[in-house]
Amino acid sequence: MKAKFFMAAMASGLLLLTSCGGGAPTAKDIKEAAPKTQEDSLSYYFGTQIAGIYDQMCMADTTLKTDANKQEFLKAFGDAMAQLDGKSEAYIGGYTAALQLILQGTEINKQLNVKLNPTMIGYGFAYAMQADSLRKNTDGGQYIQKTLMALSEKKQKADTQAAQADLAKLGSKGYQKVDPSLYKKTIKAGDGAVLTAESRVKVSMSLTGPDGKPVNMPMPQEVVVGQSFGPNSPLTKGLLGMKVGENASFALPSSELFPGQQKRFGLKDSDPVIVTVNVLELLPAQKPQGKAVTPGAPQPVEVQPAEKPAEAPAKGAK
Repeated sequence: MKAKFFMAAMASGLLLLTSCGGGAPTAKDIKEAAPKTQEDSLSYYFGTQIAGIYDQMCMADTTLKTDANKQEFLKAFGDAMAQLDGKSEAYIGGYTAALQLILQGTEINKQLNVKLNPTMIGYGFAYAMQADSLRKNTDGGQYIQKTLMALSEKKQKADTQAAQADLAKLGSKGYQKVDPSLYKKTIKAGDGAVLTAESRVKVSMSLTGPDGKPVNMPMPQEVVVGQSFGPNSPLTKGLLGMKVGENASFALPSSELFPGQQKRFGLKDSDPVIVTVNVLELLPAQKPQGKAVTPGAPQPVEVQPAEKPAEAPAKGAK
């Protein structure tokens, strides 16, 4: 979420520039726009760069990538530019703070099904604005992090249980239960070395959703069995005991593979997924390069200061 809020802050900063007239702006290339001054050219290229927020939004939730949502995005941007034109920097700063919190609330609602109360937000905001010491108090941040982590664990447990119910139906398709969150179907038996937690192997892996369609997620070509997916992952349990040369499919809850990130890959929170693993070769052991990182509960948002804009392309600029 950090990148999303940084881009939101950058967008609000642009509202200090000359406004458009509200509504969805008209698309024009640099020649059609015909900038008359350097400020015009600078403004135009700021616009092309800030449009990347739409792509970031769609990466976080692929279901948003539609023509209708693109038009809504354009209209909202034009309306905000018009609404805040001529407002003070303090006013725009307050608007930016609200925008960031709205975005964070939207993300929390999507991930945890929790809707923040705008009235209560206002009470807390106005109270903290009364004194520097109130804004520097860390109790609120600690409460937020502790609560979100607990809600995330509760939500993941519910999603996993829902997926497990679907996994239980796979017995009729040749899958055998390994544990409550893992079912396995052997496609081809292997005759090589048995994999242990320390085994480093070359693999060919694919990922499909419950509808059998490929999930657009990069899969590793090399794994350390006990580390790559985390020691407690159902997939790690499935890899343990496989043999070199073996090809197998594993069915597991998507909430166990990438918790909280399902929508990014076009999946529902409770969807199971199929991971097909072909163990190709046992590789020489190497020293661990770090701990496995598994997406989990939402983390505190850090808003970074805007970076210096890149120089605008010279072509067509004045």
